[in-house]
Amino acid sequence: MQPRPARRGERGETVAILPTDIYFESGSAQLTPEGVSRLIEVVERLKADYAGREVRSEVYTDAQPIAEPLKERFPSNWELSAARAAMVARHLQWTHEMNPARMEVVGLGQYHPLTTNETEEGRQENRRVRNAVMGG
Repeated sequence: MQPRPARRGERGETVAILPTDIYFESGSAQLTPEGVSRLIEVVERLKADYAGREVRSEVYTDAQPIAEPLKERFPSNWELSAARAAMVARHLQWTHEMNPARMEVVGLGQYHPLTTNETEEGRQENRRVRNAVMGG
């Protein structure tokens, strides 16, 4: 994973961007086993290359409406993305003993797409988790 410069609207230096589908089942804020495994790689990179820096976890969704059975828990994609970002941060804190005082949790919902939401490929690209570091 190579860092890339931030895009418009993003803050910090990108450490990793992975599809949300790796981290979470559709409509869920619980990490999948593969998501937990992939976070180990991210944490190793954070600790090796960015020790002591603030960590920002951003989660983005596509623009598909939340399914009716899920609306009570997640009224919109914004709430779903915020819950997912919080889960990533909690995992970093609880499992990898990262300092929560150095973490930011950001749920951006569907409001910062990379591409169109008109195709399944575009929606899949828009669903993502971005981990970044702040400061230098």
